[in-house]
Amino acid sequence: MAEISGPPTTGVKLDNEGDWHLWLSAIKNIALEAQIWQYINPRLPTEPLEPTEPIKPTAEQITGDPTATVHSLSQANLSRYSTLLTIYQTERAEYQTFLRARQRIINVIYASVTRSNQHYLAGLHTPYQQLRKLRTIFAPSPRLYTQRLRMIWRSHLDSAKNKSSNKQAWLTRIEALYNECVNANVPEVLNTDALLYDFLTAIRIAGYENFFQTWFQQIFVNNQDIDFYRLVHHFREAQRVEATQSNASGIAFAATLNGQSTQYPRNPCVCGGNHSYKRCYYLNPTTRPAGWQPRPETIASINNILAKDSTLVERIRKVLPNLKGPAFVAFTDIDIATETITF
Repeated sequence: MAEISGPPTTGVKLDNEGDWHLWLSAIKNIALEAQIWQYINPRLPTEPLEPTEPIKPTAEQITGDPTATVHSLSQANLSRYSTLLTIYQTERAEYQTFLRARQRIINVIYASVTRSNQHYLAGLHTPYQQLRKLRTIFAPSPRLYTQRLRMIWRSHLDSAKNKSSNKQAWLTRIEALYNECVNANVPEVLNTDALLYDFLTAIRIAGYENFFQTWFQQIFVNNQDIDFYRLVHHFREAQRVEATQSNASGIAFAATLNGQSTQYPRNPCVCGGNHSYKRCYYLNPTTRPAGWQPRPETIASINNILAKDSTLVERIRKVLPNLKGPAFVAFTDIDIATETITF
Protein backbone atom coordinates (compact mmCIF):
# COMPACT_ATOMS: atom_id res chain seq x y z
CA MET A 1 0.00 0.00 0.00
CA ALA A 2 1.07 3.59 -0.56
CA GLU A 3 0.13 6.81 1.14
CA ILE A 4 -1.63 9.41 -1.01
CA SER A 5 -2.00 13.10 -0.34
CA GLY A 6 -3.81 16.11 -1.70
CA PRO A 7 -7.41 17.36 -1.54
CA PRO A 8 -10.23 14.77 -1.68
CA THR A 9 -11.33 15.61 -5.21
CA THR A 10 -10.93 14.33 -8.76
CA GLY A 11 -11.24 17.70 -10.46
CA VAL A 12 -14.16 16.12 -12.35
CA LYS A 13 -17.79 16.05 -11.24
CA LEU A 14 -20.03 13.06 -11.91
CA ASP A 15 -23.34 14.60 -12.94
CA ASN A 16 -24.50 12.58 -15.93
CA GLU A 17 -23.65 9.76 -18.32
CA GLY A 18 -21.23 11.92 -20.30
CA ASP A 19 -19.01 12.38 -17.23
CA TRP A 20 -18.65 8.70 -16.33
CA HIS A 21 -15.50 7.63 -18.16
CA LEU A 22 -13.45 10.72 -17.35
CA TRP A 23 -14.63 10.67 -13.74
CA LEU A 24 -13.91 6.97 -13.27
CA SER A 25 -10.48 7.44 -14.85
CA ALA A 26 -9.68 10.07 -12.21
CA ILE A 27 -10.88 7.75 -9.42
CA LYS A 28 -8.80 4.93 -10.87
CA ASN A 29 -5.65 7.06 -10.94
CA ILE A 30 -6.02 7.88 -7.25
CA ALA A 31 -6.69 4.23 -6.39
CA LEU A 32 -3.73 3.03 -8.44
CA GLU A 33 -1.47 5.47 -6.64
CA ALA A 34 -2.72 4.05 -3.34
CA GLN A 35 -2.39 0.48 -4.70
CA ILE A 36 -6.01 -0.44 -3.88
CA TRP A 37 -7.63 -0.44 -7.35
CA GLN A 38 -7.79 -4.24 -7.26
CA TYR A 39 -10.20 -3.97 -4.31
CA ILE A 40 -12.58 -1.37 -5.81
CA ASN A 41 -12.62 -1.98 -9.59
CA PRO A 42 -16.35 -1.85 -10.49
CA ARG A 43 -15.82 -4.08 -13.52
CA LEU A 44 -15.20 -7.04 -11.22
CA PRO A 45 -18.40 -9.16 -11.02
CA THR A 46 -18.09 -9.79 -7.26
CA GLU A 47 -16.63 -7.70 -4.49
CA PRO A 48 -13.01 -8.63 -3.73
CA LEU A 49 -12.02 -9.58 -0.20
CA GLU A 50 -10.40 -6.63 1.50
CA PRO A 51 -7.33 -6.99 3.75
CA THR A 52 -8.21 -7.90 7.34
CA GLU A 53 -6.65 -6.60 10.51
CA PRO A 54 -3.80 -8.86 11.67
CA ILE A 55 -3.95 -10.53 15.10
CA LYS A 56 -1.32 -9.65 17.63
CA PRO A 57 0.81 -12.70 18.65
CA THR A 58 0.49 -14.08 22.21
CA ALA A 59 2.63 -16.20 24.52
CA GLU A 60 0.04 -18.97 24.21
CA GLN A 61 0.61 -19.01 20.44
CA ILE A 62 4.27 -19.81 21.14
CA THR A 63 3.95 -22.33 23.95
CA GLY A 64 0.43 -23.73 23.58
CA ASP A 65 -0.10 -22.95 27.28
CA PRO A 66 -3.16 -20.68 27.86
CA THR A 67 -1.64 -19.47 31.15
CA ALA A 68 1.69 -18.40 29.62
CA THR A 69 2.66 -14.72 29.56
CA VAL A 70 5.35 -12.90 27.65
CA HIS A 71 7.36 -12.51 30.88
CA SER A 72 7.31 -16.25 31.48
CA LEU A 73 8.76 -17.14 28.07
CA SER A 74 12.16 -18.76 27.82
CA GLN A 75 14.88 -16.95 25.92
CA ALA A 76 14.32 -19.08 22.79
CA ASN A 77 10.53 -18.58 22.88
CA LEU A 78 10.97 -14.86 23.56
CA SER A 79 13.07 -14.62 20.40
CA ARG A 80 10.32 -16.36 18.40
CA TYR A 81 7.72 -14.04 19.92
CA SER A 82 9.80 -10.99 19.02
CA THR A 83 9.96 -12.13 15.40
CA LEU A 84 6.18 -12.65 15.24
CA LEU A 85 5.60 -9.27 16.87
CA THR A 86 7.74 -7.55 14.25
CA ILE A 87 5.76 -9.23 11.46
CA TYR A 88 2.51 -8.22 13.16
CA GLN A 89 3.57 -4.58 13.46
CA THR A 90 4.52 -4.47 9.76
CA GLU A 91 1.22 -6.04 8.69
CA ARG A 92 -0.76 -3.75 10.98
CA ALA A 93 0.96 -0.67 9.52
CA GLU A 94 0.05 -1.88 6.01
CA TYR A 95 -3.53 -2.49 7.11
CA GLN A 96 -3.79 1.01 8.57
CA THR A 97 -2.46 2.42 5.30
CA PHE A 98 -5.14 0.46 3.43
CA LEU A 99 -7.88 1.83 5.70
CA ARG A 100 -6.71 5.41 5.15
CA ALA A 101 -6.56 4.91 1.38
CA ARG A 102 -9.98 3.27 1.38
CA GLN A 103 -11.47 6.14 3.36
CA ARG A 104 -9.86 8.67 1.05
CA ILE A 105 -11.47 7.03 -1.98
CA ILE A 106 -14.84 7.17 -0.21
CA ASN A 107 -14.27 10.87 0.53
CA VAL A 108 -13.30 11.53 -3.09
CA ILE A 109 -16.41 9.78 -4.35
CA TYR A 110 -18.70 11.77 -2.10
CA ALA A 111 -16.94 15.02 -2.92
CA SER A 112 -17.08 14.53 -6.68
CA VAL A 113 -20.58 13.14 -7.13
CA THR A 114 -23.04 15.99 -7.57
CA ARG A 115 -25.55 16.62 -4.81
CA SER A 116 -28.48 15.46 -6.93
CA ASN A 117 -26.81 12.04 -7.30
CA GLN A 118 -25.69 11.54 -3.69
CA HIS A 119 -28.73 9.41 -2.93
CA TYR A 120 -27.27 6.58 -5.05
CA LEU A 121 -24.58 6.15 -2.38
CA ALA A 122 -26.97 5.67 0.53
CA GLY A 123 -26.38 2.45 2.47
CA LEU A 124 -23.23 1.53 0.54
CA HIS A 125 -20.17 1.21 2.77
CA THR A 126 -17.26 0.22 0.54
CA PRO A 127 -15.80 1.99 -2.52
CA TYR A 128 -16.47 -1.12 -4.61
CA GLN A 129 -20.17 -1.09 -3.71
CA GLN A 130 -20.41 2.65 -4.45
CA LEU A 131 -18.60 2.45 -7.79
CA ARG A 132 -20.56 -0.62 -8.81
CA LYS A 133 -23.84 1.19 -8.13
CA LEU A 134 -22.77 4.34 -9.95
CA ARG A 135 -21.62 2.24 -12.89
CA THR A 136 -25.10 0.77 -13.32
CA ILE A 137 -26.56 4.29 -13.36
CA PHE A 138 -24.06 6.29 -15.42
CA ALA A 139 -21.90 3.99 -17.56
CA PRO A 140 -23.17 4.14 -21.15
CA SER A 141 -23.16 1.04 -23.29
CA PRO A 142 -19.83 0.59 -25.10
CA ARG A 143 -21.38 1.10 -28.53
CA LEU A 144 -23.21 4.28 -27.55
CA TYR A 145 -20.08 5.59 -25.84
CA THR A 146 -18.01 4.99 -28.97
CA GLN A 147 -20.53 6.77 -31.20
CA ARG A 148 -20.71 9.72 -28.80
CA LEU A 149 -16.92 10.02 -28.79
CA ARG A 150 -16.86 9.93 -32.59
CA MET A 151 -19.23 12.89 -32.70
CA ILE A 152 -17.26 14.81 -30.09
CA TRP A 153 -13.96 14.11 -31.87
CA ARG A 154 -15.25 15.35 -35.22
CA SER A 155 -16.85 18.39 -33.64
CA HIS A 156 -13.63 19.34 -31.86
CA LEU A 157 -11.56 19.01 -35.04
CA ASP A 158 -14.07 21.21 -36.83
CA SER A 159 -13.90 23.84 -34.06
CA ALA A 160 -10.27 24.61 -35.02
CA LYS A 161 -11.58 26.93 -37.74
CA ASN A 162 -12.83 29.30 -35.03
CA LYS A 163 -9.94 31.76 -35.18
CA SER A 164 -10.94 33.47 -31.94
CA SER A 165 -10.52 30.27 -29.93
CA ASN A 166 -7.53 29.61 -27.66
CA LYS A 167 -5.45 27.15 -29.66
CA GLN A 168 -3.43 26.02 -26.64
CA ALA A 169 -6.64 25.06 -24.83
CA TRP A 170 -7.85 23.44 -28.05
CA LEU A 171 -4.70 21.32 -28.21
CA THR A 172 -4.97 20.25 -24.57
CA ARG A 173 -8.55 19.17 -25.14
CA ILE A 174 -7.74 17.24 -28.32
CA GLU A 175 -4.98 15.31 -26.53
CA ALA A 176 -7.41 14.31 -23.79
CA LEU A 177 -10.03 13.35 -26.37
CA TYR A 178 -7.50 11.33 -28.34
CA ASN A 179 -6.55 9.33 -25.26
CA GLU A 180 -10.21 8.66 -24.49
CA CYS A 181 -10.92 7.68 -28.10
CA VAL A 182 -7.98 5.26 -28.17
CA ASN A 183 -9.23 3.54 -25.03
CA ALA A 184 -12.69 3.24 -26.59
CA ASN A 185 -11.35 2.00 -29.96
CA VAL A 186 -12.89 4.88 -31.90
CA PRO A 187 -12.18 4.15 -35.60
CA GLU A 188 -11.14 7.73 -36.43
CA VAL A 189 -8.04 7.52 -34.22
CA LEU A 190 -6.98 3.92 -34.83
CA ASN A 191 -5.71 4.53 -38.37
CA THR A 192 -2.57 6.64 -37.88
CA ASP A 193 -2.47 8.10 -41.38
CA ALA A 194 -6.14 9.14 -41.23
CA LEU A 195 -5.64 10.57 -37.75
CA LEU A 196 -2.62 12.71 -38.72
CA TYR A 197 -4.25 13.84 -41.97
CA ASP A 198 -7.44 14.90 -40.17
CA PHE A 199 -5.43 16.85 -37.61
CA LEU A 200 -3.33 18.59 -40.26
CA THR A 201 -6.45 19.42 -42.26
CA ALA A 202 -8.04 21.00 -39.18
CA ILE A 203 -4.87 23.07 -38.67
CA ARG A 204 -4.88 24.12 -42.30
CA ILE A 205 -8.52 25.25 -42.14
CA ALA A 206 -7.59 27.25 -39.05
CA GLY A 207 -5.14 29.24 -41.20
CA TYR A 208 -1.82 27.51 -40.58
CA GLU A 209 -0.95 26.71 -44.18
CA ASN A 210 2.81 26.62 -43.66
CA PHE A 211 2.55 24.11 -40.83
CA PHE A 212 0.25 21.96 -42.91
CA GLN A 213 2.55 22.06 -45.94
CA THR A 214 5.68 21.28 -43.92
CA TRP A 215 4.29 18.31 -42.03
CA PHE A 216 2.20 16.95 -44.87
CA GLN A 217 5.41 16.79 -46.88
CA GLN A 218 7.37 15.17 -44.04
CA ILE A 219 4.74 12.54 -43.21
CA PHE A 220 3.03 11.64 -46.47
CA VAL A 221 5.79 12.36 -48.99
CA ASN A 222 9.01 11.75 -47.04
CA ASN A 223 7.40 8.95 -44.97
CA GLN A 224 8.59 10.30 -41.64
CA ASP A 225 7.31 8.26 -38.71
CA ILE A 226 5.65 10.44 -36.07
CA ASP A 227 2.96 9.76 -33.52
CA PHE A 228 -0.02 11.99 -32.78
CA TYR A 229 1.30 13.41 -29.52
CA ARG A 230 4.57 14.39 -31.20
CA LEU A 231 2.78 16.19 -34.02
CA VAL A 232 0.63 18.06 -31.52
CA HIS A 233 3.81 18.97 -29.63
CA HIS A 234 5.34 20.45 -32.79
CA PHE A 235 2.24 22.52 -33.46
CA ARG A 236 2.12 23.69 -29.85
CA GLU A 237 5.75 24.83 -30.10
CA ALA A 238 4.99 26.61 -33.38
CA GLN A 239 2.12 28.40 -31.66
CA ARG A 240 4.38 29.55 -28.84
CA VAL A 241 6.99 30.86 -31.27
CA GLU A 242 4.32 32.70 -33.21
CA ALA A 243 2.94 34.22 -30.01
CA THR A 244 6.42 35.43 -29.04
CA GLN A 245 6.96 36.95 -32.48
CA SER A 246 3.52 38.58 -32.40
CA ASN A 247 4.35 40.23 -29.08
CA ALA A 248 7.62 41.46 -30.51
CA SER A 249 5.89 42.80 -33.61
CA GLY A 250 3.38 44.63 -31.43
CA ILE A 251 6.20 46.46 -29.69
CA ALA A 252 7.90 47.25 -33.01
CA PHE A 253 4.61 48.46 -34.47
CA ALA A 254 4.07 50.91 -31.62
CA ALA A 255 7.58 52.30 -32.05
CA THR A 256 7.53 52.90 -35.83
CA LEU A 257 7.10 56.28 -37.44
CA ASN A 258 3.49 57.40 -37.76
CA GLY A 259 2.43 54.14 -36.12
CA GLN A 260 2.99 52.19 -39.35
CA SER A 261 4.81 48.87 -39.04
CA THR A 262 6.64 47.53 -42.10
CA GLN A 263 7.78 44.28 -40.49
CA TYR A 264 4.51 42.45 -39.95
CA PRO A 265 1.24 42.91 -41.83
CA ARG A 266 -1.96 43.51 -39.93
CA ASN A 267 -3.83 41.23 -42.32
CA PRO A 268 -3.10 37.61 -43.27
CA CYS A 269 -0.13 37.07 -45.56
CA VAL A 270 -0.62 37.27 -49.32
CA CYS A 271 -0.32 33.44 -49.42
CA GLY A 272 -3.33 33.16 -47.10
CA GLY A 273 -1.34 32.07 -44.04
CA ASN A 274 -1.43 33.72 -40.62
CA HIS A 275 2.19 34.93 -40.41
CA SER A 276 4.50 37.81 -41.35
CA TYR A 277 5.85 38.33 -44.86
CA LYS A 278 9.34 37.48 -43.64
CA ARG A 279 8.14 34.10 -42.41
CA CYS A 280 6.30 33.22 -45.61
CA TYR A 281 7.79 30.24 -47.41
CA TYR A 282 6.51 31.59 -50.73
CA LEU A 283 7.90 35.13 -50.40
CA ASN A 284 11.08 34.35 -48.49
CA PRO A 285 12.93 31.20 -49.62
CA THR A 286 15.41 31.46 -46.74
CA THR A 287 12.67 30.26 -44.38
CA ARG A 288 11.78 27.11 -46.30
CA PRO A 289 12.41 23.83 -44.43
CA ALA A 290 14.15 20.98 -46.20
CA GLY A 291 11.85 19.09 -48.53
CA TRP A 292 9.11 21.77 -48.54
CA GLN A 293 7.05 21.85 -51.74
CA PRO A 294 5.03 24.91 -52.85
CA ARG A 295 1.48 24.55 -54.08
CA PRO A 296 0.96 25.71 -57.70
CA GLU A 297 -2.48 27.08 -56.93
CA THR A 298 -1.09 29.21 -54.07
CA ILE A 299 1.62 30.69 -56.35
CA ALA A 300 -1.01 31.44 -58.98
CA SER A 301 -3.14 33.17 -56.33
CA ILE A 302 -0.17 35.25 -55.11
CA ASN A 303 0.69 36.34 -58.66
CA ASN A 304 -2.89 37.35 -59.28
CA ILE A 305 -3.07 39.39 -56.05
CA LEU A 306 0.26 41.14 -56.62
CA ALA A 307 -0.63 42.03 -60.22
CA LYS A 308 -3.66 43.95 -58.95
CA ASP A 309 -2.21 45.63 -55.85
CA SER A 310 0.93 47.76 -56.33
CA THR A 311 0.61 49.12 -52.79
CA LEU A 312 0.89 45.61 -51.40
CA VAL A 313 3.95 45.01 -53.59
CA GLU A 314 5.65 48.10 -52.16
CA ARG A 315 4.81 47.04 -48.62
CA ILE A 316 6.39 43.63 -49.14
CA ARG A 317 9.44 45.26 -50.77
CA LYS A 318 10.04 47.26 -47.60
CA VAL A 319 10.06 44.05 -45.55
CA LEU A 320 12.16 42.04 -48.00
CA PRO A 321 14.41 44.60 -49.74
CA ASN A 322 17.22 42.15 -50.51
CA LEU A 323 15.07 39.57 -52.26
CA LYS A 324 14.57 40.37 -55.93
CA GLY A 325 13.56 38.77 -59.18
CA PRO A 326 10.88 36.29 -60.20
CA ALA A 327 9.82 34.27 -57.18
CA PHE A 328 13.08 35.37 -55.51
CA VAL A 329 14.52 31.84 -55.81
CA ALA A 330 13.27 29.34 -58.37
CA PHE A 331 11.48 26.21 -57.22
CA THR A 332 14.00 23.93 -58.90
CA ASP A 333 12.60 20.70 -57.53
CA ILE A 334 9.20 20.92 -59.23
CA ASP A 335 7.81 22.21 -62.50
CA ILE A 336 5.49 25.16 -61.86
CA ALA A 337 4.52 27.13 -64.92
CA THR A 338 2.89 29.90 -62.87
CA GLU A 339 6.04 30.73 -60.89
CA THR A 340 6.30 34.46 -61.74
CA ILE A 341 6.13 36.22 -58.37
CA THR A 342 7.91 39.44 -59.36
CA PHE A 343 8.51 42.71 -57.55
